Amino acid sequence: MQSFNVVLLGGELGKLLGKKGTESDITLYSRKHEDILYTFIEPHTYPEKLSSLLQSINMANAAVMNVSAISPEFGETIVALELLNIKQGLIITQNFPVEQLKKIIRGTVVEDYKIVEMDFNAIIDSLASFKPSNCGFPLVVIDHFFKVKSVGTVILGVVKGGEIKKYQKLRVLPGDREVLVKSIQIHDVDVQTAGAGDRVGLSLKGIDIEELDRGYLLTEENSPLIADKIIKLKFEKTPFFKGEIKKEQKFMLSLGLFYEACTIKNIKESGELIVETNKPVVYKSGDIAVLTRPELKGLRLIGKATVE
Repeated sequence: MQSFNVVLLGGELGKLLGKKGTESDITLYSRKHEDILYTFIEPHTYPEKLSSLLQSINMANAAVMNVSAISPEFGETIVALELLNIKQGLIITQNFPVEQLKKIIRGTVVEDYKIVEMDFNAIIDSLASFKPSNCGFPLVVIDHFFKVKSVGTVILGVVKGGEIKKYQKLRVLPGDREVLVKSIQIHDVDVQTAGAGDRVGLSLKGIDIEELDRGYLLTEENSPLIADKIIKLKFEKTPFFKGEIKKEQKFMLSLGLFYEACTIKNIKESGELIVETNKPVVYKSGDIAVLTRPELKGLRLIGKATVE
């Protein structure tokens, strides 16, 4: 059984596509269709909460955009998909001229998204051709966590690579804490293993919920991941942001599911930035981050930053 995670953008899609499950600043919907288990991720607190948009996109393998009008949120969403390089996607148009839409999205990653009707079968049939990614080593990205009576610490997240096994010992980053996977569930069904793309619930021994946060990672001992507050980035400012990037400026850094305040510590002529986050984040070479200024009016996305 294959699993696939899709971010829903523009509203009105979650109830059509799945059954409502976990809800925080992000709402999750699930649906089993033929041999695919879908998780639909909706950032229902966006646009007020920019982090929910970026984290929802980072949780997904593909995007479905519902376009009924042109708005600042529509433009900001396209920029976010472009910066995070989400190449798999669909566009649903509701009484919006298709030719006008094609002109607006020309030259962006969204240009190659298939345009479909607001119809369950049309959407699901189009999603079936998309594929999950695999980072190549055991990795789970944590998005929710809680304590269950008689069970203990439970985390919810997505397997980004490798295979996760029952009774496997893993490391939690940041903090490098060893934990034991006591049990695994996929869509509320007990399983022995989980693979890339699977949305899982894991019961963990060796850690309390007070030691966890959204964005924390579960991985093997010798993974290529680094946990630190200092990050070297190759930065590309979006052409829509007209301000300057200066030393000691403060931004919010979106990296995976981390969303942390950071300070620019150094800027090189090559475009390389050295930033320091308030709390440790976890990364590897090639990861894509986004610098943001959530307090701005208009576009709040400053640019793309690739980890060196």
